[in-house]
Amino acid sequence: MIKIVLVDDHEVVRRCIGSILEQEEDFELIGEAWDGESFFELLKSDITPDLVLTDLKMPGSSGLDIVEELRSAYPQTKSMILSSEDHEMYVSRALNAGASGYLLKNVSQDELLFAIRQVVINKKYICSELADNMVNRGNHLLL
Repeated sequence: MIKIVLVDDHEVVRRCIGSILEQEEDFELIGEAWDGESFFELLKSDITPDLVLTDLKMPGSSGLDIVEELRSAYPQTKSMILSSEDHEMYVSRALNAGASGYLLKNVSQDELLFAIRQVVINKKYICSELADNMVNRGNHLLL
């Protein structure tokens, strides 16, 4: 069972993604948070997620703050960014901070589920749209 926590400041995004995840037999949504502070409070309740799926830009602590904290304090927990920010700079910052994946919010349901499964088995994942864009622009820094 893959235990997942969602962090996004938009409730409808959390509800929609949560609904998708709960339909999968091998996924368990064990928590939701609306920003970095509420996420860190959630961690104090002794939950141990396998994956944290977080937005990049939120009020207060950002997704990068979450990723960096997870890398240092919870290295066994994977993190993946789910954002509308499609510039390579954000992808690079997220991966350098310790994220194992980066998805755009317009990703398909199938790609979301595939990416989660890939990240949990210790692979890196960048959504196909970002990868295509980077290759077409000749940016091979992340590939």
